[in-house]
Amino acid sequence: MKDFVFKGVAKAYGSVQALHPIDLAVRPGEFLTLLGPSGSGKSTLLNIAAGHLAPDAGQVLCGGVDITHLPPRLRNIGMVFQNFALFPHMTVFDNVAYGLRARGVAKTETTRRVNEMLEMVQLDGYADRRIAQLSGGQQQRVALARSLVIEPDVLLLDEPMGALDRQLRKHLQLEIRRLHQRIGRTMIYVTHDQEEALVMSDRIAVFRDGQLEQIGTAREVYDEPHNSFVASFLGESNLLSGTVTAIEGDSARLRLASLPLELSATAAQGLVVGSSACLLVRPEAVEIVAPADGFPAQVTEIVYLGEMQSLRVRLADGSEMCARTVGNMQKQVRVGDALGLRWQPQQSRVLPQSGEKSAAQDEQHGR
Repeated sequence: MKDFVFKGVAKAYGSVQALHPIDLAVRPGEFLTLLGPSGSGKSTLLNIAAGHLAPDAGQVLCGGVDITHLPPRLRNIGMVFQNFALFPHMTVFDNVAYGLRARGVAKTETTRRVNEMLEMVQLDGYADRRIAQLSGGQQQRVALARSLVIEPDVLLLDEPMGALDRQLRKHLQLEIRRLHQRIGRTMIYVTHDQEEALVMSDRIAVFRDGQLEQIGTAREVYDEPHNSFVASFLGESNLLSGTVTAIEGDSARLRLASLPLELSATAAQGLVVGSSACLLVRPEAVEIVAPADGFPAQVTEIVYLGEMQSLRVRLADGSEMCARTVGNMQKQVRVGDALGLRWQPQQSRVLPQSGEKSAAQDEQHGR
């Protein structure tokens, strides 16, 4: 297992800065997900790691060795693409064996390693099949096996489930996670799908406009986002705008624009008294109560989600919030009903507006 480090890596396409200088350390054996919207720079960084793009500045190190200018074939890096890039005229066995044969590995060793890998990805018995005879999920397993059989130092995965249906993606998310736990390879995974990131990752690096906004475990990034962009991109969020009136230790007071009051909540880093900020309350933290027992609101929409209900409500000033409740509330609550909203102070968080972060947050990126 080897670590993989980006030091000040930057890339521009003409006047467009695709990547601002990035410092990011991937730990040995870690499953790190690069998460962000289209154009955020995550695939650019992955292609620089693979050697398909040259950075304009900075270094790429694998196991402490500078590979910034090393050609892809000499990096011992595996890569799985969104379209799988399999050879349709070859059998499953020949696809998986391709990299070993290109490296001059002996025939008996190639056969042993290919068969072991096919068993690991649950494709033993499929060695003689053609690619066209496989389902999308099976083709993805072949692509994984072909990349892993060469025993790469790092495996890069560029949205490998983007073309698969939702149910298959959910199944394969867990398969890839279990596979990673078995083999222990360092993996860097690119996606714009927050569910994939939450389910599969040891840590998540959130990107926006070519910059690294935050990195941490799924729980850290979800429960303790650094700003409103991270909060809104990773999970559904209620974000109420306001002004910071006081900072007291780990808490901040926020005067809300939508409600005639001040509230205290856990403070994110980078807040300054008098600055614009927002209060984050996740829908699952919002409790539905009688109108007199909470902030008054009116139900505008009820969405049935099977095991839970999603309610959209309008506050007195016209702003909206979302609440999520377990069980069937359709009998108790209807569109147009008046109700109250409340939540515990420890279940809310005061955040800087998107793009505002402190030096202390920047230091976390290399951890």
